[in-house]
Amino acid sequence: MRAALYAKYGLDQPIYIQFFRYVGNMLRGDLGVSYNISKNTPISQLIQSRLPISIQVGGMAVTLGALVGLVLGIIAALKRDTILIPSPPSSRSSAFRCRPTSLRWH
Repeated sequence: MRAALYAKYGLDQPIYIQFFRYVGNMLRGDLGVSYNISKNTPISQLIQSRLPISIQVGGMAVTLGALVGLVLGIIAALKRDTILIPSPPSSRSSAFRCRPTSLRWH
């Protein structure tokens, strides 16, 4: 029984042959079959059926993130130098302040 399964899935071959067979199958789009989600259904078919909704959800997330970022950027530009959004210190003064003490010149 075990030897038959090993032969069926190529597990009796050396690891480098298993690897190159796996990569070759992947490049051809053969990702194997599912044993958990849907018995003996090709993985590529499962991905193909779920890909459109994944792209739609991802697109909505990117759009929402861009809109929120745009609105917050406009608010930050309009409220510059206020209590809400203080101006950052000059880059020169913060660069010298943030260095470790071992790197300062005496």
